Amino acid sequence: MSDLSERHPPLPVRGRRERLAALLRPWLEAVGIDWLSFPGLHGLDRKLAALLPRRNGFFVEAGANDGIDQSNTYYLERFRGWQGLLIEPFPHLAALCRSVRTRSSTVCCALGPPEKAGTVVRLRHAGLMSHVEGAMGDEEGEIRRASQGQAAQGMPVHEWMVEAPVRTLTQVLDDAGVPPDFDLLSLDVEGYEVEVLQGLDLARYRPQAICVEVRDHHAAAVEDLLKASYKMEAVLHRATEHADYFWRRR
Repeated sequence: MSDLSERHPPLPVRGRRERLAALLRPWLEAVGIDWLSFPGLHGLDRKLAALLPRRNGFFVEAGANDGIDQSNTYYLERFRGWQGLLIEPFPHLAALCRSVRTRSSTVCCALGPPEKAGTVVRLRHAGLMSHVEGAMGDEEGEIRRASQGQAAQGMPVHEWMVEAPVRTLTQVLDDAGVPPDFDLLSLDVEGYEVEVLQGLDLARYRPQAICVEVRDHHAAAVEDLLKASYKMEAVLHRATEHADYFWRRR
């Protein structure tokens, strides 16, 4: 595994089909065609659009990546008139979010529980599989998973760590002036979902729906945090070690 000296870590390498889609997407969107505007992984964005049919809603998406690739909220912003808040800890990706998601705001920080607010965490870069150091509880496993993710995305295998300031989700929502009963919270934080939810004051902010990727060993803890105010309505996708859950406010 090599260390890199460039200012930013490498971006995933797009295949020919992905490059063509990126070229055609804005032209199609300009004439109201959404064929290439569902970039979510495993069709999560399509499923969320069906579960949340309203127009002009408000979302918060944590783990926003570049604002397009695998985004659960891109379609809602482009074709349903939604706006919202994107949260991404890697500065180069937050900059991309700001350039392509012009109806929404972007905050560059890591999220965590109240006791971690004001500290910094280290994040291991692995493109769409980047994660907080220690989130998986196994350093060797984290390095192996990052290397596999980098290779799968066409990047050179590398060890790139970034330090990011930690804020609670409540602090970020306060500063951004997010409405207390906003429509959708989307969390894809690669094993850090419990800590992020611990930083959300559900007495003050009660999103209508929550979509969260949950590691299997965190499922009980996430349920304990949400079950008093939310009902788990659907499993949107299940993988080997995690699942994407849709919770709706009671």
